Amino acid sequence: MKPAAVVLLATVALSTTTATAADKVRFQTDWLPSGEHAMYYGGWQKGIFAEEGIDITITRGYGSGDTVTKLAGGAFDFGVADVSAVATARARQNVPVKTIAALYNQSPHSLFVLKSSGITNLRDWKTRRSASRRATVTNSTSRKSRKNPAPIRARSSG
Repeated sequence: MKPAAVVLLATVALSTTTATAADKVRFQTDWLPSGEHAMYYGGWQKGIFAEEGIDITITRGYGSGDTVTKLAGGAFDFGVADVSAVATARARQNVPVKTIAALYNQSPHSLFVLKSSGITNLRDWKTRRSASRRATVTNSTSRKSRKNPAPIRARSSG
């Protein structure tokens, strides 16, 4: 089944259930609030969850692995995490967490560089050094100042 179909089925299943009293829901994202979380924060801010009888508490995450761990431990009712974090946790620790929807057909993760860096493709990146948490491309940053994007070498900080 394609990811878009999974999202549709989950949405249909959830929208057919109406809340009779304010249901308290604890929800954790996978990282800092950003554009990909707009649907959650926007729904809360505009009162959409409240209109549906859902008293939601949204907490920022500290990475997909952290979200999966906390969800498995009962700290939250729902969460957002990369499917790879869920699959890894289920395989290694048999955590009782399920993926109910896929939100993207392709990964939203990207590398961003300053235009002044001269980096226009991945080949240009080979001559540079970057710092990143282990296995996390989205946390890549340069330790050099923005005024001097001098060549740097790749090194993991985690």
